[in-house]
Amino acid sequence: VFRLWFAELAPPILGPIMVITALGLGLGGFVELGGDQDYIEFLTPGLLALFPMLWAMFDCGWGAYGRMNMQGIYDAVVATPLNVEDVIAGEIFWGATRGAFQAVHILIAALLFTPAYGLIDSPLALLVIPFSLLYGVLFGAMAMSFTSVAPSMSSYNFLWAFIISPMFWFGGAFYPLDRLPDGLQIVAQFIPLTHVLIEGFGWRGALVGLAAANLIAALIHFISLRGQARDIPSPDGPSPDGPSPDHGAPPRTGVLRAAVKRPAFWWLTLAFTAGWFTTAAVTFHIVPMLAERGYALALAVSAVALIGPAQVAGRVLVTIVAPSMALLTTGCIALGLPALGLIFVLTGPDGFWVIAVFAICFGMGNGIATIVRANAVAEIIGRAGFGAINGVMNVPVSAARALAPSAASAIWIVSGSYDPVLWLLSLVCALGVLAFVIGVVLGRKQAARA
Repeated sequence: VFRLWFAELAPPILGPIMVITALGLGLGGFVELGGDQDYIEFLTPGLLALFPMLWAMFDCGWGAYGRMNMQGIYDAVVATPLNVEDVIAGEIFWGATRGAFQAVHILIAALLFTPAYGLIDSPLALLVIPFSLLYGVLFGAMAMSFTSVAPSMSSYNFLWAFIISPMFWFGGAFYPLDRLPDGLQIVAQFIPLTHVLIEGFGWRGALVGLAAANLIAALIHFISLRGQARDIPSPDGPSPDGPSPDHGAPPRTGVLRAAVKRPAFWWLTLAFTAGWFTTAAVTFHIVPMLAERGYALALAVSAVALIGPAQVAGRVLVTIVAPSMALLTTGCIALGLPALGLIFVLTGPDGFWVIAVFAICFGMGNGIATIVRANAVAEIIGRAGFGAINGVMNVPVSAARALAPSAASAIWIVSGSYDPVLWLLSLVCALGVLAFVIGVVLGRKQAARA
């Protein structure tokens, strides 16, 4: 075992050392940057982003394909109590772990050059390791998605040519992007599309463009799904093809009427409404909220950037542990994590780690909540009429999402501070946790009596 781990961990450290030496010192001797910055100082942070991405995508791409189609490892794994979802989640997390190992290797290599070039000047550099794990999950999931449809090993040439190679060369790791011609700068910023829209049309134009894209996507979905069945028949529910034998109403209507008469339905609706109210309010006010507390704009934007990867990590994590964790526990974690993050902001000392904890708690809570909601409705209310029941639940949820930003603004205008807003949102989260507990308990009691 020691030899295996030594072979996996020790030799890869030579790669970052050789890259920093060859490019940072060799090529860097011919590169002049503005100010007093040396090229090796510019290059090293880019490598911290680049190498974990490469290793995560290679392991979940070429490596996963070999394990699936050449070595037969997946066939052996699914013969155990594990299922396909477990295998996929394991591959993604292993790819992210390999990426995090690379971040450690680059930090060690940078530390070797620090006495001469001052590459690392703060222990906060260690925060790169958990961040690399988060975006390793992102890139590992991208490569695993390609692996699921790759017909042959040669098809990975497309993954390299159109995904990995552009990110490698146009990601800004080797040179400042403003040195590129204007057309190539647009290509470099094409992912995500929002950057291109902001650069070309400003914030208002970008929002109009994104709104138009959403309308077009909604129209395509409407045309594609028009005329199809609204609900998939449930094996334990009535057929949607005929009237209900009891009162002549369509089964979906009867199931919906029975659901809204249950107290558990309304308690769960209150819980989800509280959660989305908090999410909408924080999403629209996070940057001015942090700026009011004295954080620089760059740190506030960094917090926003962490929320998305944290949501993905939360969804992947709950997919792995949900089968062995009670619904009540998972729901309380999902609805309680945002409150924990808000309390950290309110009571914690100033510093980037406070913002990082807040963003991770907020993002993971929201990511887990999207899965918990579907599981709670199916387990507590029932699978029959699932779409119709969710549609009714969405009415107060959508209203809360629409009103939350304005409500938070009104409280800020009256109080002159975001502190009352944060305490109110923490209280709303606590109310959501309480409502979820009551809804789950009441639903299970009614199911037990039935």
